[in-house]
Amino acid sequence: MCLLLSLLPATFWVVLAYVVFFLANRSEGTRKALGRVLGIWLIGLTACFLIFGAFVQFVGTCPVQRGIVTMLTGERPVPVYPVQTPGAARRSF
Repeated sequence: MCLLLSLLPATFWVVLAYVVFFLANRSEGTRKALGRVLGIWLIGLTACFLIFGAFVQFVGTCPVQRGIVTMLTGERPVPVYPVQTPGAARRSF
């Protein structure tokens, strides 16, 4: 699920890189070179999103998938504070 969700920002950065490449192709001189460098940098940023999304998905630490599994199986997470017996004094920090 995280790999699938990482495709959303990756698509945005690829489209932005395409626009930068297109505008750089229509420019001249140093702006053309700067546009190419910026476009390559944006493609690298896109690759980082995809690699990180794949890493989180395949290592098994995807919080979205963990939340869906918890919701479907009915498991409850461990409470932060233990359940107290009625009438017992609470600890103050």
